[in-house]
Parts: sequence; C-alpha cells; structure tokens
Amino acid sequence: MISSLPNELLALIFNFINEEDLLAALLTCRLWHHLGLPRFAQVHCSLMTLDLEGPSLERAKQIIENGVYRAAVTIIEFRPQRFFGYRGQWLRDDAGTLVSSRHWDTLQKVLNADYPNLSKIVVLADEDHFFEEYSGSPMVATLPEVIGFAFDLIATARHPVQCCDMQLVPRLPMFCFQTVNIPVAISEQFWSRWANLRCLNLDTYTDASGQDAALLGDLIINAHQLNKLRLGNCIQDASGNFARLLDRLVAAPQLPQLTHLSIASAAFQSPDELLGLLRRFKHSLEHIFLEFVTMVVHWKEAIAQMQQELTALQSFAISLSRETANLDQGLRYKQMLLFCPLLYTIPQENLSCFHFREYTGKRMWRRSLSSVQYKGPDARWALGLIKDAVYTLNSFPQDLRIYDPDEFDRLSLEIDYSEFEF
Repeated sequence: MISSLPNELLALIFNFINEEDLLAALLTCRLWHHLGLPRFAQVHCSLMTLDLEGPSLERAKQIIENGVYRAAVTIIEFRPQRFFGYRGQWLRDDAGTLVSSRHWDTLQKVLNADYPNLSKIVVLADEDHFFEEYSGSPMVATLPEVIGFAFDLIATARHPVQCCDMQLVPRLPMFCFQTVNIPVAISEQFWSRWANLRCLNLDTYTDASGQDAALLGDLIINAHQLNKLRLGNCIQDASGNFARLLDRLVAAPQLPQLTHLSIASAAFQSPDELLGLLRRFKHSLEHIFLEFVTMVVHWKEAIAQMQQELTALQSFAISLSRETANLDQGLRYKQMLLFCPLLYTIPQENLSCFHFREYTGKRMWRRSLSSVQYKGPDARWALGLIKDAVYTLNSFPQDLRIYDPDEFDRLSLEIDYSEFEF
C-alpha cells in the first residue's frame, strides 16, 4: 500500500516517523529500488534506439554503463532523424571519412559494449527520415554508414545476433545498396557471426545498374541458419536486377532450415522465376507470403506448381497487385483472382447490397478478390481450390463452376500479417 503513495506524501511521512524507524524506512526504499530495477530495465531498455543525435547517444551510454540495463537490451534500432545526425558533431577528414568526435567516440563505445541478450538489429529509413537535401553535408552520417554501424555491431557482438531487419524505403527512386562496405578488419568475423542469423528482412530498393544483386545475394546465402526471409520492394527495373538476384539464389547452396518466405512488391515475368526460387526450399518451406506481387498472365499455372511441389507447406497468404504490366506487348491490364461463383441464399432485405442473378431459386454472388490466406494441415488442398477458381479478366471462361460457400469458409479473405512478421 505504501508503495502506491506519491513521493510528496512519503516525504511528509519520513519527517514524522521515529528515529529508530527511519533506518528501516531507508532499507525498505533500497529494497524497492533493488527489486524494481530489473523490471524498470525490461520496460525501458529492452529496445534501445539510436537516432545518432546527442541525447540518444547519451542515453545509450548510460545504459551500457549499468550492467542491469545493458543485460535488458534485446533490440537495437537505428532510427535516424530526418537527417542522420544533422544536429550532431560528425566530423570528417579530407577523404570524407568520419573521424573522432564526441558523438563518434560515444557511438564506438555503444557498438563495442557487451549485450548478452541482444537478439535483433533494426535499421529504419522511411521517406520521412531519409536525408536528401543535406546528403553531402560533412555533418551528416549517411545511410550506408548507418548500415555499416549495424554490421559492426553484428561482427563485434559477443553473442550471436538472431535477426537483422533493414527497412530501407528511401525517397530517392533508386538507392545504391552496394555502397555499404564491410570493413576488411572485421569481414571474416562478420561472416562467421552472420552465418548464425535466423531472420533477415531486406526491405530495400535496389540500384538501376544491377550491381546490388551480389551483396544482397551474399547476405542471404551466407546466413546458413536462416529460418525467415523477407524480400521487399525488390522492383523489376529495366536492368533486370531482381532477376539477377533470383538467378544468384537459385544457383547458390540451399538453405535447409528456411521455413518462412515473404516476397513483397516484386514482379515475376513467368512462373519459372517464382518456382525456381521456391524449389530451393520446397522440403523445408512451411509458410509463404506473396504480397503485392505481379506476374504476367500465369497465376493459375504458378499456383498449380506450388500445390504440387511445396510438400511441407502449412500456411500461405497471397495478395496480388491489381495492375500487371505485359512487357512483351507493351500493354497494361487489370488482373485479379476471381473466386466464382459462390452460391448464397441472400435475405430479401439485403438484395440491394449484392450483384446477383436467379439460379435454381437462389441468388448467386460472384466474388472478385485479390487476397486470400489459409493456415492449417491441408494447405495444398487449399491451393488446389484456389487454382481451380482463379481466372484473370482476359481468360474468363464461359461455363463457371459453382462453389459451395462451405468450401471457401476454411479460407480467410483477410490477410493476417502477424503470421509473417519478422
């Protein structure tokens, strides 16, 4: 009860208690402090954010100087301000290399500290936090340098980091990811630690020259213990950069422990491009998420092959892009999944809510969907159901199979993203 009293009231109480009870009160407060410290650290220090500004670095310094706080850190997140360290003292030599300064020295202490329970490193750079106007300023730590800081931390951490999450969605249309250089001094140590990585999110644009595929491919194929992989915003540019990355992954050794694969905002020119990648993991892949993925024409064929070859599949989510480019003909057209038609008995008062026509005394409603999800022991059956029911607008059949709604009740028409979070 006394612990719930405000500090002002406690101070008044201490002014009136007997001298012989004062020591007991002090010991009680010390015990409360001792018991509450781990919980305080868990709540306030488990996520340590670094925005490369003075206050953020000073807070990180205070954390690493306290063993209880430091042990509570499980995630270190590089969350830069709009301009990376724009108000900080980031000094450079004539060659443009960052040199010693107050913030730099503090950052090095933070990177070299021991975090016994560190499991995840995150680099964030959305369009609200990405530098552009001041990217050439000597006072600014650039995005490649920030990624380098994260790699330094992975290389020097005394305990293996389990997850690396790079959410890089810059304002610039193409960000050259290959400018990230792993220092030679830590290269061997970095790759030995990287091999233990379990989760990897490469949510990043690639450069138009096609040179990013090498580094992105190395990051994936050298994570030998990888369980979860997400490729996001891997756009299909004119140089075929995403195709190069796929070729590199298909030719590389398999990742036998990969169970979760998420691909977002990617364009496949044929089912072979997608299936060539999936076949590398067909005996281990249990969960697959295709988010805003485009493919020219061949979704029925792709789903049929997935049903046949992904023998370990337990769940899937497919969210297609409504607009698909037909690169061969230079045309653009709309494509969507058509689960059609489903047979429903619609109450009279709800008739105005549906498009319908007469069919054996009941109403028939044709559903037009672009997203569907399934989780359960019969994922391959669910893929078969979708494969039979998927039609594109340019391949719409004359005679439609009528599906009983009970067949589709086992499918979810709303994507639950939590299953595929990293």
